[in-house]
Amino acid sequence: QSIAPEKLKKPGQPLLLELVPTVDILKTLTSRKRPGQVVVGFAAETRDIENHARRKLEEKNLDWIVANEVGRPRLGMNADRNAVLLLGQRGERFAFGPAPKPAVAEFILEHLAPAVCRNLRPPNG
Repeated sequence: QSIAPEKLKKPGQPLLLELVPTVDILKTLTSRKRPGQVVVGFAAETRDIENHARRKLEEKNLDWIVANEVGRPRLGMNADRNAVLLLGQRGERFAFGPAPKPAVAEFILEHLAPAVCRNLRPPNG
């Protein structure tokens, strides 16, 4: 890593940008997971969605993963509609869409709320 002491002038040739990977946030979260805590991940994939999502679910020790294909025209990123695949650690599999994004969000919440809420503890006193 280096920081230029002053503005870089255009060199007249392409600039090379080297990227440094960040910490794996999901893996860090699941390594610190407390009993009863539910961790949900998201996977934006361009191909072989279910296999990639299932691998991520297992490798990162997630409880659930919401996967969607971002390479499909008029779905996902920069679109009003989406289609998702919801996979659970115990083998659950639910597919939904294509549908408007608010309906997709409602579908996700309807399926995940019971799993998350069952693990909530009532407030003391």
